[in-house]
Amino acid sequence: MLILDFNDSEITLWRDDALLYRAPGVAHVDDAQVLFGDEAAQRSRLYPGQSHDQFWRRLNAEAVAPPGPTVANQADLVYLHLKAILDAANANAGEDLVALAPGAITGERLSLFLGIAREVGAGVRAVVDGGVTGAAAGALPAGLEDCTCAVVDVTRHGGVVSTIDIAGAEVQRRNVVEVVEAGVGTIFEGWIALAADRFVTETRLDPLRIAATEQQLFDRLGELIATGEGTRIELDHDDGLRRVDISREALAHKAARNYDALVAAVGAVDAIAVTHRAARLPGLAERMKQLALPVTELPEDALRQAVHDNAERILGDGTAVRYVTVLAARRGAEPARPAAPARRPPTHLVCAGIAVPIRQCPDASDHPACEAQGPAFAIRVEDTQVHLTPASDDATMADGALRATRPAWAGDTVLWQGIEFRLVAVRQ
Repeated sequence: MLILDFNDSEITLWRDDALLYRAPGVAHVDDAQVLFGDEAAQRSRLYPGQSHDQFWRRLNAEAVAPPGPTVANQADLVYLHLKAILDAANANAGEDLVALAPGAITGERLSLFLGIAREVGAGVRAVVDGGVTGAAAGALPAGLEDCTCAVVDVTRHGGVVSTIDIAGAEVQRRNVVEVVEAGVGTIFEGWIALAADRFVTETRLDPLRIAATEQQLFDRLGELIATGEGTRIELDHDDGLRRVDISREALAHKAARNYDALVAAVGAVDAIAVTHRAARLPGLAERMKQLALPVTELPEDALRQAVHDNAERILGDGTAVRYVTVLAARRGAEPARPAAPARRPPTHLVCAGIAVPIRQCPDASDHPACEAQGPAFAIRVEDTQVHLTPASDDATMADGALRATRPAWAGDTVLWQGIEFRLVAVRQ
């Protein structure tokens, strides 16, 4: 059985438990060719007029401008991309396929998708609501009985919050809210601007003024988010490398308003599930946890596993394509509580890559690499404990604004007036 998740932030195709395809819903159209997925994304900043990323969202007959070979409208792009996905997977004609649809999809767009799938020769047996699938994937801690769950997901053009009722052995969709401010594309543009400002400040290179460096920035930042590791972004310009470091805390801070819009859409629920796509965005899952509700971060294959667990219910008798918004509930296990890592008091304050002993910085603005006038926040050492005390209104940490004196630990990061300070422990 094939499982196609056509969320355009990351379209995936599985056959049973084997991942066959994963790429964004992006197209590049020119006079000679039509490219999709990563190949298209890697040209999107070089040739913005030929880049298209709304066709999976629109799913309609609006014209594509400029047109290309065999491409006149948005539906043509969906047809060609779906065909390319199935061809890449060597899908057999009529092979059973279950499609996972974003919760905010309309009936009209869903009908057009099914028509296109028939044209391609895909054997779509059912379409399953993505939010319901998330809730059926073990989104609830074992201790919760009948309750209401919010499933938080993201597409390229909006965040999606699905409210799901869990009663007895079933999960059922109640409603869906799309949050346009929280789409991956919108959030990513904010991060591009943040990174570009860092390059201007620290290297005197404005990567957004040159198509080649803008594309590099787009690609490198995408890799940083996808892997969830590292902070460094390097750009090749004029036979030399320019580099900056951007922490996950800085990215989370930049996206705070986008995340707040998603939080506002959650409503009154008993638990929250965050899909792997949403959890990949730095700071989003942490922001949800501030609601003081149980939060489950779903692993990458959770939605696929939920479809397999419910295969008989989803496929039915095969007489008609079914749109499924009710699945069997699957209780999660009691979450294990891993041992907390050892916490070390900081010894140095890092700013612009320069580490200075914290005793030389009674206020963070005293750091020799700080270019702004203080005060920012005070750093006090008492025996072996270090405390931070706010001296202004705009110092923020990963879990929110610095409003009162609090203990500080190695690894903590504080943003103040766009300047990032990191507390580290240096072994002597």
